[in-house]
Amino acid sequence: MVATPHILQRGHSYHWRRRLPRLSTKIGVLQVPLRTTDPTHARIIARRLTAVSDRMFDDIRNETLSIADAAKWLRHVVTDEMERIQRNRAIIFADGSANPRADWAMAEAWKILAMRGLSAALRGEDHASLVAAGHSNADIQQLTVSLEMLAADLCSTAHVNRMIRSFSDMTDRTDPPNASTVLALRKLLIEGRAAAWSQVPADQGIDIASELASSIAAEMAKREKHDFLSAAELPNSAFDAPILVGESESDDTPATSAPQMPVVVPQPTPDEPEYDPAISEVIERLIVQKDHAGTSSVTQRQYRSFGALFSQITGLTDVRSIRKSHCARFREVLQKMPKSWGKSPTDITASLDDMLAKARALPPEKVGLSPGTINRHLDHLGQMLEQASDDGITIDEKLNPKRLRVPEEKRDRDKRSSFRSAELKQLFRHTIWTGCHSEARRNHPGVRIIKDGLYWLPILAAYTGARREELAALTLSDFGCEDGIHYIDMVENVNRGLKNFSSVRKIPIHARLIELGFLEHVKNIRRPGGDIFPELRPSGYSKNDKSKKYGDRIHYAWSEALKRVFDGNPRELCLHSMRHYARDQLALDPTIPEKVRYDLIGHEAIDVDTRTYGEASPLMDLQAAINKLPIVI
Repeated sequence: MVATPHILQRGHSYHWRRRLPRLSTKIGVLQVPLRTTDPTHARIIARRLTAVSDRMFDDIRNETLSIADAAKWLRHVVTDEMERIQRNRAIIFADGSANPRADWAMAEAWKILAMRGLSAALRGEDHASLVAAGHSNADIQQLTVSLEMLAADLCSTAHVNRMIRSFSDMTDRTDPPNASTVLALRKLLIEGRAAAWSQVPADQGIDIASELASSIAAEMAKREKHDFLSAAELPNSAFDAPILVGESESDDTPATSAPQMPVVVPQPTPDEPEYDPAISEVIERLIVQKDHAGTSSVTQRQYRSFGALFSQITGLTDVRSIRKSHCARFREVLQKMPKSWGKSPTDITASLDDMLAKARALPPEKVGLSPGTINRHLDHLGQMLEQASDDGITIDEKLNPKRLRVPEEKRDRDKRSSFRSAELKQLFRHTIWTGCHSEARRNHPGVRIIKDGLYWLPILAAYTGARREELAALTLSDFGCEDGIHYIDMVENVNRGLKNFSSVRKIPIHARLIELGFLEHVKNIRRPGGDIFPELRPSGYSKNDKSKKYGDRIHYAWSEALKRVFDGNPRELCLHSMRHYARDQLALDPTIPEKVRYDLIGHEAIDVDTRTYGEASPLMDLQAAINKLPIVI
């Protein structure tokens, strides 16, 4: 212990003790009980407290804190945090939900904040060193969440106010501390808590339980005057049944003619496989199972997006920690968050407070996810919990996310307006299709017709009923010809996935599209597998980055065209309204079989027989149906 200064041993426990600078005649020594009998833990905490005190004395010399107040505050921080840790861990271990990963992440997060300040974040070298030390991605994600959560809380107004109140109550101050004092208090708080967390043993609760079990067993052995009998031998036919063990008579028990009741001793079960309870890992296992059923890459990204959002909102990373209050809070935030949340890269690292603050600055119509999106997230939550339960992970049996589903505000058919044939004819008389001023001024009249993505996408949507991204991210490999019928082979490609199984389909190219020269546009794509609309590819695009989409490139000019043509677009028509239009037109034609209509649009049939049996509609039937869509340009 000589090598570590400022350590004092009293009895079996250790204290940190240091002489104060000669700035006061009342206090000469600062002493803090370390609350440990382990010399190794004592040395660790002492070194941290020494570093903290060095900075504290600098603050004292700068007159941000008095010696007495600094001493009281530091002692308060360390003792309060250690008591809180011990109290919480006792409850957690009693509940059976101990999480060593969470404890490690919390201790590591406090240490990083103490060393680097509130703006600290994991660096590349940190990630590498953690991996080299044997930590998993789930560990690192837990650390990242803990770091962000603590930093956000420490910066919050509520936390600063609590800290000021606590300091004022402790020192009997009536005047609020100045800004420099508040900063010094927060710095001491961070470093004091880092010191407290550094001594928390990972197996604290296990040791307590082990000692208690040993004590109980010893007491039972002392009271019992006879040995437990060994298990009785079972017949081979009953090898799966419990073993019945009879009791022998005790020396102190009078003999009796009544038969002894057997004691049922269950056979030991083989060790069950242990699965990682981290939310991110449970979701990955769920995706693997869904992938066996052919779930699209788009849906897989939605699962991962849900998991990240759930952890961001609740602060949880362990599925065993989820309670009904967390699920209710998740739904509540979904109803209050910005509709566009997640599209900006900065949203990933933003705190919950940042999210809600951004929402408060937006108009009401831009706040709150749609009921359909909220219900989808709640469905994913339920599936994640089911996966964890199937993995043998104990979850709260009271959880039932289905009960949190929100009612739809509109009928499905009323959720988005559909174009009418007359409106499409009116739209395609706009400057984008009849002559614009220039590439930069597509909504101004002129003589130039630029046949790019902005020109073709609305026309394709009107004559195919396909989704915006399905069309915008087409490649040369997505086109084929059978028996003289040219078609779009709607499958997952290098640019984008598809929404679901039924989205995989073949769409014959409408005769009017061929007349307008679309096949010539496709043939002009030189590179095999190249983009049909290369100008729509987002910069730095990645198929897995859902914040960037091909169709976004036309959004401004397209929206402006709708406003100009339809006097502000009060019906809120959009490119997806083309899909509704095509579906309606096909449904209104009694000569088009229902199965053909479903195969063209990419919807799953309603009745089980049609959905389960039979092959895809012949290409000739699909061509006959698609050519019945009205000529609108």
